[in-house]
Amino acid sequence: MDGAKAKVKWAEKRIKELDSAIDSFLNPVGRLKPYSIGIKRDSQTGEIIYHLASREIVPNEIVLLAGDVLQNLRSALDYAVCSLTVANGKSISSQTGFPIFDHAPTSTEDQSLLTRKIGGAGKEAIDYILQTKPYKGGNQALWRLQALNIRDKHRLLLTAGVALGDFNVGQHLRATRLARGFVSDYWITVGQPWILRNVGETFLIDTSHVKENDNVQFKFDVAFDELGVAEGEPIKIELGKALNWVTGIVLDLGNFLP
Repeated sequence: MDGAKAKVKWAEKRIKELDSAIDSFLNPVGRLKPYSIGIKRDSQTGEIIYHLASREIVPNEIVLLAGDVLQNLRSALDYAVCSLTVANGKSISSQTGFPIFDHAPTSTEDQSLLTRKIGGAGKEAIDYILQTKPYKGGNQALWRLQALNIRDKHRLLLTAGVALGDFNVGQHLRATRLARGFVSDYWITVGQPWILRNVGETFLIDTSHVKENDNVQFKFDVAFDELGVAEGEPIKIELGKALNWVTGIVLDLGNFLP
């Protein structure tokens, strides 16, 4: 399992670099932030509209690092299966590896592919792998790892964008409704972080009779923007889930070495 563990460790190192790159992008020193919030009033209703005034494209460094993490984690799973296959005295082929499906593997063709991939890993390991539910709808973290890795390897650079996250309601009430000292800071989630694709997108609409909040507080993140796979999932969180799963699987499969 040394190769699989080395891949996991390398992915951990890349994740630290990725975290630093995202933090530097979102909170730069000596320059403006990569997004800005504008405020305007509706000419008819007088409502106050908080909207995206500007935004920068996510740097290639971030998506390249994300791609490296995905590749190393996906490879770690394959390495682990190959290690078990060799340890059991079986030969590995170009198809030997950790299976991840787009659906639950129930058909004859699916079973045949499973045999080719993990047939030499030993019954205990095979049973364990199947228990991880490595397919869409079973284990989303593993399925997304597979799907994103395929896109990164065979198509173009992964797509990511600045995403809107939590909103400080307490600060907003204090600033707009003269509630100083009455309402403490408290943040609410806006649901799944939403990717800010277009300048002018509206974040918040407030009533016409309150003050404007010149310091409205939203939390922003960098999220995947891969349609059908990961839309609005923060990169840090999604890769963290994948790392946790792969680390656990590699360690567990090591227990099945003869």
